[in-house]
Amino acid sequence: MGRKSLRNQVIHRLNNKMALGVSRHQAKKELRRTSGGKCNFGATTDTIHSSGSRKAYQQTSFEFINWCMRVKGINKYAHLDSCKVFIKEYLQARVDARNSEWTLKKDRSGLVKLFGEKIDFPIATRTPDKIKRSRGKKEMDRHFSKKNNRDLIIIAQATGGRREDLGKMKLEDFETINGRLYVKVLQSKGGRDRISPIRPDLENEVLDILAKIRAEGRSKLFPRIHTKADIHSYRREYAQELYKIVSHDRPLRDTLSKVYPARYEPKIKGDTYIPRRAGINKCFNRDDLHLISQALGHNRLEIAVSHYLL
Repeated sequence: MGRKSLRNQVIHRLNNKMALGVSRHQAKKELRRTSGGKCNFGATTDTIHSSGSRKAYQQTSFEFINWCMRVKGINKYAHLDSCKVFIKEYLQARVDARNSEWTLKKDRSGLVKLFGEKIDFPIATRTPDKIKRSRGKKEMDRHFSKKNNRDLIIIAQATGGRREDLGKMKLEDFETINGRLYVKVLQSKGGRDRISPIRPDLENEVLDILAKIRAEGRSKLFPRIHTKADIHSYRREYAQELYKIVSHDRPLRDTLSKVYPARYEPKIKGDTYIPRRAGINKCFNRDDLHLISQALGHNRLEIAVSHYLL
């Protein structure tokens, strides 16, 4: 039997990396354990934990090998690893075509997963002023009724959930801990579980919505999430309002400090975070930022600041 085509080789290789039903978060914890806790930030396992990720990796891989055949003249039955020498040239071509930072990182991550090797190709980071998502009014806002989707908006603003989180949210995910209302977010982005505090200023409205849903005899909060709902803007509002509340509500801060692991930044001196972007005259308390980051499901304080608080 002759050699498989490049496309079939991609499919076969990605099939061998599938680990559906295995928590990616737990897999990364195991990676840190087996490496003695010395693995670098951003280190990843060589497994794929969701069908969505698999689809994205496969699309990226197909785009790469199609480029190799079209531009570099690679035979469709060549060995897949023979394409590795063109990775950096391909990524540079994507840069020259003015693809976004997100697209470039997706491409690089997909090829890292395909070949199982680190790719040393730096990608320029966007500054907050270049981030457009959920900033200002968008065309889709014209097609979304805030009145008809009030419950969705309140829950999104109160929990900071992503679209996928809200779509899975159930009554039993809400619980009271030490007099505070929380929501358990299971299998969120990256397969990570988290618990997020309900914004205290919206707690009564959330309880009213939960009571109404319970009276209707259903468990799932939202059978359908409106496609035009700007969920990320509500998640951003959650982060900003929760940071303000935590900064002034010491009892809430103390409670969250017991719910989340302690901030671990051994190389950082001081408790103040100052954004690196020039012209920003804001500073943040690192301990408060850590709590907000955990509530959002992020570990890096920089993400909470640049994507949500600025």
